[in-house]
Amino acid sequence: MKRSSWPAFILIAVIAAASFYGFLRLFELRFQAGDVYPPYSSLRTDPLGAKVFHDALQEAPGFAVSRNYAPLAKMGDGNGAVIFFAGASRSYWRLSDVDELEALARKGARIIVTFLPADAVSKEDIKKPHFKTSKPKTTPKPKKNAPSPKDEEEPMSIELGKIGDRWGFDLAYRAVQSGTETSLTAHSMLTQTEPDLSWHSALYFPKPVPAWQVDYRCEGAPVIIERPFGHGSIVMAADSYFLSNEAMRSERAPRLLAWILGSQSRVIFDETHLGVRENPGIATLVRKYNLGGFIAAIAVLACLFIWQSSSPLLPPRPDYDDSEIVTGKDSTSGFVSLLRRGIAPSHLMEVCLEQWKKSFSHGHGKVSGMIDRIDSIAVQGSKEPVATYRAISQLLAEKK
Repeated sequence: MKRSSWPAFILIAVIAAASFYGFLRLFELRFQAGDVYPPYSSLRTDPLGAKVFHDALQEAPGFAVSRNYAPLAKMGDGNGAVIFFAGASRSYWRLSDVDELEALARKGARIIVTFLPADAVSKEDIKKPHFKTSKPKTTPKPKKNAPSPKDEEEPMSIELGKIGDRWGFDLAYRAVQSGTETSLTAHSMLTQTEPDLSWHSALYFPKPVPAWQVDYRCEGAPVIIERPFGHGSIVMAADSYFLSNEAMRSERAPRLLAWILGSQSRVIFDETHLGVRENPGIATLVRKYNLGGFIAAIAVLACLFIWQSSSPLLPPRPDYDDSEIVTGKDSTSGFVSLLRRGIAPSHLMEVCLEQWKKSFSHGHGKVSGMIDRIDSIAVQGSKEPVATYRAISQLLAEKK
């Protein structure tokens, strides 16, 4: 690399390093705030997150707190665990997740499902089809030659209304007059929880089946319900605000949270229903098998290779003058030029005669008898190599 290019190289390196540091700092700030995660994620630190509740339980003695990023089928035995599904969607669920939730509850897990809060709507809008959470329960008549439900492929997603039919509940919106706004308060039906609770959602559970126990009501409508399921239980709340960081700061409800946790000491915050899933890749394998040093060594070798390719370690060759290079001559001319530079003209005949004698030193009796005559000719004509060469060549020709 020429010296004149070093300033530009240093400038580019400084700009690249500054840009890299800026991007790292930006991502660090975004992840510290947590707003890259969905609302009510236990990884989110702003008012819409649930990290404060997660960290408080993690620091409390006697609790084993963890997050789940893997499919529910890989969660293992949920016996004795409280599993939070905060900020659940009101639209579609994965059918496989619903089956796994039921399996976990049957084994003794306590499933806590809290839905995303929703604003109240007018009485006119609530009659529109897109505000209904479940489809009509009338079953259409099957067509002739139609495949049976067992033969149909299991759908990837399931509507919340179908889960309600399966579990015996429904989810509806509170209707108000257009333009009116009222503050909501939920009243506890239990004695060991807070009597009043600030409520921030217009969702409620209309007429759940008798298997559900109503724990909280808002304006007379059930908003927190619970039912036993196998060896465990399922708790559903129409609002997730009481789990949020904002509620932990300004409207904390410790009795309600203690009642939700029950007697279990193992707590799991699920992140998969929010779209935060673990996708194993190269980086995951590197962290798992502690290959950071190996990757760093490969990176250093790559940098050294690039450096060696751009700037060789050997010193630069000196610049040659093109005028010293002789072109247009063959190998014979080069050999003659070498002889002229290495052997003086007065010794040329002597050197040639010596090399000629070596070539005939073995098995050439016919020529060996004339060596004395050739030596005498060479001594007499040493100052005239051309004439001496011709005389010796004529003598050898006569001998043949």
